[in-house]
Amino acid sequence: METKKYEMLGGGIVKGRTPKEIIGALRFSSFNPMSSEEIFMKEMSERCKFYNNAAVRSDSPESFVEDLVKYGFIWEARNG
Repeated sequence: METKKYEMLGGGIVKGRTPKEIIGALRFSSFNPMSSEEIFMKEMSERCKFYNNAAVRSDSPESFVEDLVKYGFIWEARNG
């Protein structure tokens, strides 16, 4: 699987070959990375709902990243 590069809505870039690696990169770049990926996804999902009314699923890394892209929080970099 090839490495993908995503731009983030608030600025910055994250890279990864899998959704789990993307979440790890998002956690690493976060001011509040939480104690686990699961908690990070849940908390970030709640913030997305509160601030943007976006229903970001946190049941799996795949659906989480898919929804972040769907709602425009991250998008694949053109020069990927």
